[in-house]
Amino acid sequence: MLNTLYPGRSLISLLTRPDDKVARPICMAFLPSPACRQATCYNISQGQSKRAGSEGLLLTLAIRHGARPRVGGDRRIVSADRHMMLSLQYLVAVQVEDKRVRTCSELLDHPIISERYFFPRTAPIPRPFLVECDGATLACSYHQIAADGFTIVHFHGNGEVVADYLHGFPELIGRMACNCFLAEFRGYGGSTGRPQLGRMLADVQPTIAAIQQPIDKLILFGRSVGSLFAIKAAELFPDVAGLILESAIADPLERLLLRVHPEELGTSPAGLAKAVCAAMNTRQIMARFNRPTLILHTRHDGLIDASHAERLAEWCGGPVRLKIFPQGSHNDIMYVNGQQYFALIDEFLQSLRD
Repeated sequence: MLNTLYPGRSLISLLTRPDDKVARPICMAFLPSPACRQATCYNISQGQSKRAGSEGLLLTLAIRHGARPRVGGDRRIVSADRHMMLSLQYLVAVQVEDKRVRTCSELLDHPIISERYFFPRTAPIPRPFLVECDGATLACSYHQIAADGFTIVHFHGNGEVVADYLHGFPELIGRMACNCFLAEFRGYGGSTGRPQLGRMLADVQPTIAAIQQPIDKLILFGRSVGSLFAIKAAELFPDVAGLILESAIADPLERLLLRVHPEELGTSPAGLAKAVCAAMNTRQIMARFNRPTLILHTRHDGLIDASHAERLAEWCGGPVRLKIFPQGSHNDIMYVNGQQYFALIDEFLQSLRD
């Protein structure tokens, strides 16, 4: 039995066959937790060890011929003995280079991002407006009061669902003589599928197309994580009437790094940054978007700092109005500032009609 102790983590046990005569080294990626910045990298064949940083750490083990770990269908290495079973992230390449980086879609759809970044819940709604996407059906809700009027396309926040907005929000938007389309995400509410960032960004195009309204009559509205999809829609449909961002995210990579470590995804920090930028370069999108933008945030947002709103406003290539409320926080900005909040939206809609 060959045992290696990794500081701060579990005991790794790799089975060997006692009848084997030749020990062959193999390379396996051992991914430290974000809290562990250093680990001991053991070279069993030479009986030596060295210190290595957490980024791209390779644990080189010499085990007897025939004792190679089994690679599961989920691309993980499974190692087990009588006492434990654990999985180690399997990297296609052993070099700590961008060669091992997965495709953009594979990275953003990685199960670790899905599990740690998204907080879906089930909440079916009556008479859903169904949008067919690749591998999922989205249960949206469409409230139309004027066929030739503007339509706000609303992307809600994380942990929220369309059902949270059914009572009151469409009515308030309707009083502004505006239609309201509440977009749902895969895996949320009454939708099928499961949350995967890459696929959710891809769902934006069929969602907008399903509304079947002139693009210049649409106003994109993104709250919190929903801002990623509103901004993506602004990239795909730059001729929309306008864009509203509430408690929005300026830097998606910054948000991801709060909950995942690049090595856990089988990539380097540069590889993850490249994938996120390829999927949506927020700064570039905002700079190229020349339609009017309204940005709402609170000074005391404890989840997404107000600096995100300030950066987004600075990057805007078109007319922009930034309002940072002195009251409220991330989850009660609309309720605490209700009268002024909706007055600003109404003024924004009026400016688009003028």
